[in-house]
Amino acid sequence: MASTFFSASPMAGNTQLFKLGGDQSVMQWTAIDNLSPIDLTEFDGNVWFNGNTATQGLQLYKLGFDGSVTKWTALNTAGGGLGPRDLTDFNGALWFNGFTPTEGRQLYKL
Repeated sequence: MASTFFSASPMAGNTQLFKLGGDQSVMQWTAIDNLSPIDLTEFDGNVWFNGNTATQGLQLYKLGFDGSVTKWTALNTAGGGLGPRDLTDFNGALWFNGFTPTEGRQLYKL
């Protein structure tokens, strides 16, 4: 059985990324302040998701096949972040909509 990643809130913290292992174990995978991972989408062997940081707002994150977590965008950092949502694997690319103050909601392609 492969590992499964999901978001959950530990009793004494905010929402983080967790891993359900093949042996039925559960492990907290991230400890990023107020990460709140949502919209987890598998694309090209990695898991992509919308996460939050206190200083840059909602941004696009990548959970790599090696278990590393990388913040992939840093757009609209002063205005609440990019807010990527509706992540969709379509025709060999990852598509999502995001927000910038000058352009509003737009379609983005990774």
